[in-house]
Amino acid sequence: MSIAEVTSPDTLTKALSQKIQQEHYCLLKNIIKTWNLSSSDWQTFQDSWKNLPKDNYMADGGCYRFRRFQVFSSDSKNPELRINPDQPHYQSSTYNPLNGDVYRYYEPFLKTTLNNSIFQTLMDQIIRVFNSFYQDVRWHVEAHQFRVVADQYQLGYPTPEGLHRDGRTYLFILLVNKANVFGGETTLYHDDGTLLEKSVLDIGDAIFLDDRILKHAVTPIASEDQQSPAYRDTLVITFDVL
Repeated sequence: MSIAEVTSPDTLTKALSQKIQQEHYCLLKNIIKTWNLSSSDWQTFQDSWKNLPKDNYMADGGCYRFRRFQVFSSDSKNPELRINPDQPHYQSSTYNPLNGDVYRYYEPFLKTTLNNSIFQTLMDQIIRVFNSFYQDVRWHVEAHQFRVVADQYQLGYPTPEGLHRDGRTYLFILLVNKANVFGGETTLYHDDGTLLEKSVLDIGDAIFLDDRILKHAVTPIASEDQQSPAYRDTLVITFDVL
């Protein structure tokens, strides 16, 4: 039985955990169906990517990325997600040679997004999976809403820093929406250089991965129809053991 065919929440958590432990990642197709998500709330969730502020920290001078950022905490004894006070996003240049060593301040998630049943279900399920790896753990959780755009004048770069790690423990990457996109192929590599995954994600596809062992990248996107803009929306959630 494939993971996509698992219906019991506990069985699905166990299957995802085993897959990640064995292979260091798991590509989960169509979480809308797999996790039985509300179609109306999914539409509202997608719409929250329409008003993301421009990312003003792009060291390459690019105007192709928009984002929001929110920090949370959780732990295995009290897995409820807790919103932390606003704080900057930081990565060292070891992990992000383009935008590293800079404290980057972004607008937080909208309350309507935080209260959306899709976001709450996602966080609950992801925490269940990652908590299964530890008997006692405290998490520093960072969530990012990204929109990368392209048009006839510019490409969009989902990972402008290239093949990289985020410098965290685990990652969850969800393709929330896309339109008129050509490109955007996701690749995962083991630390030893072995290619593990190469695929173009569809809407609703998600990847769990162990950031300590794997590197990831996404190829640039272009407008399939040059007369119309393109966009690619993702939710990236990082978990770091405290």
